[in-house]
Amino acid sequence: MVNIESWPSYVNRIPLVAVVGMMGEWMTIYACLQQAIKNFEYVIVCGDGVSPKAKEMFDKFMSDYASVVSGRVQFIEMDKIDPWPWVAMARPGVEYENIESIPMKSWSKAGFKRFNYARAIFPNSIMCSLHSDVVVFDGTGERIKNRMMSIKNPFFDSEWYSMVTMHDRKTVMSILSADSGPGNLKGHPALKQRKTYDYPGDWGLMSIYASSMLSVGPDPMGHEAECLYPWSRETQCEKKGCDTSVPHAVHFEWLRDSCRDKDFSNFSWKHIERDWIEKNDSDLGKQLHVIDDVYFPVNFKLDEKNILRISE
Repeated sequence: MVNIESWPSYVNRIPLVAVVGMMGEWMTIYACLQQAIKNFEYVIVCGDGVSPKAKEMFDKFMSDYASVVSGRVQFIEMDKIDPWPWVAMARPGVEYENIESIPMKSWSKAGFKRFNYARAIFPNSIMCSLHSDVVVFDGTGERIKNRMMSIKNPFFDSEWYSMVTMHDRKTVMSILSADSGPGNLKGHPALKQRKTYDYPGDWGLMSIYASSMLSVGPDPMGHEAECLYPWSRETQCEKKGCDTSVPHAVHFEWLRDSCRDKDFSNFSWKHIERDWIEKNDSDLGKQLHVIDDVYFPVNFKLDEKNILRISE
């Protein structure tokens, strides 16, 4: 007798695995992992030339949470691995003196390495890309599983999850079109948004079935970025950048050394106070408490002149 298991039943019993890429994100990796271990059964942190400070914060997390992470969180440094050593990764619009000055590293190479390592260890899992500057909300793991249960073709489908981007703990960024103005806020034309401050799905948080036919490769629009192959219109045009559900995480995109004293006064993305969101968008507002409960090794605040101040 052959027992045939349904896809939703199978998803419900296989693990969620977060695949985290890390380089120099020392200000956010601790907070990222604090929430990751609450939402995913396993976490694989893949370094690609990790800075000493980032590795120090990772080690601090592993020590502080030793009783929780044993057997669940692992780290591998992949800096010396080049999956396509014959391909240099020129950036669009950048002029290079010679071919030797073109960088060899890229997001697409890093993604290829991370995903193939993770699926070799956990072939029967839901594999999730999680950037090391993303802090997921409570319950995100369950929401990801529910979404994955509903996909039509596990071998070719993917899911992409909305997030919000924050300058600091009190300020959310609103992603607007160029022709937005006071009293006439318009969402970004390339995105399908629930609200103008939602970023509706990118590599910061997405998922696939680990044993699917999907793989990471260079994006046709700029091969330093990553793209899923086989390429599909559904993934690139109907799912990625099109998640209108309540956000699943906060992206601290600007919390890094290169953004110290960054001036946002003329930035095309506007900001909205967290207090306003908590009063007017309770579905998101009730989740934002998470960022008060996680640890950041720095103080950071957008001041009255819209300059991001970061201090240790």
